[in-house]
Amino acid sequence: TAASIIGAAINNRNNLKSLEMSSAVYEHTMDGVLITDSRNRILHVNDAFIAITGYSLDSVIGKDPKILKSGQHDKHFYQKIWDQLSVNGYWQGEITNRKKNGEIYIEWLSINTIKNAQGQIENFIGIFSDVTHQRKDAHSQAYLATHDPLTGLSNRLLFNDRLEHAIHHAERFDKYISIIFCDLDNFKPINDTYGHSVGDDVLRHVGNSLVEILRKDDTVCRFGGDEFVILIEDIDNFEYLDGILKRINRLANIPYIIEGNVIPVGIS
Repeated sequence: TAASIIGAAINNRNNLKSLEMSSAVYEHTMDGVLITDSRNRILHVNDAFIAITGYSLDSVIGKDPKILKSGQHDKHFYQKIWDQLSVNGYWQGEITNRKKNGEIYIEWLSINTIKNAQGQIENFIGIFSDVTHQRKDAHSQAYLATHDPLTGLSNRLLFNDRLEHAIHHAERFDKYISIIFCDLDNFKPINDTYGHSVGDDVLRHVGNSLVEILRKDDTVCRFGGDEFVILIEDIDNFEYLDGILKRINRLANIPYIIEGNVIPVGIS
């Protein structure tokens, strides 16, 4: 809607100064707005653009909007945008750009083409909002929903999802998978003797140790309390599995030193 209003102002007056004065949308919207010519050179930006990107008006006039590129998208990404603009005259989507100070941000961007009476493209109008915090919040919520808050390991929800995927993958490609249940021995006395903060440290140490002895694609889950479950995928033979079991057993023979206390941790 904002692009339509601004585009109408351009077509009706063909004067950017008049556009500034006549378009309340352009002046007061909280979204960043940039207007380019048919060669994609910036003609004007609004105050919200300056506030979001950190670029002044003088520093962007005549420049290509690619000055905002973050380097996180390949040329095929941008080619798809231009292809859709060419066909539909419109593109909308999420894009990662870079501010003047080097900070990466995520924006929701809409680009519209403005054509003259002869159907020739005269301008492109980009309108965007900074959605970085929303994306980070959504990512954090998704992470908390699928990971144990104490150890950072997968929780049951994520483990069950990966297990289901692993079973289907193994059936399809004729592979083996393994599930190893690990239970810490005499964990309650550790909490009773040294306190729950030390007990929490023991759980974190054990979780980290299990991750370190496994491949990146294997999954370690804190199943609950002092129980851990390991999912190992793509096993061609059981020699690798045997090696993993030996490493886990070796962990049980290495005590942890926490707050000056030497704490032996058995694993069954």
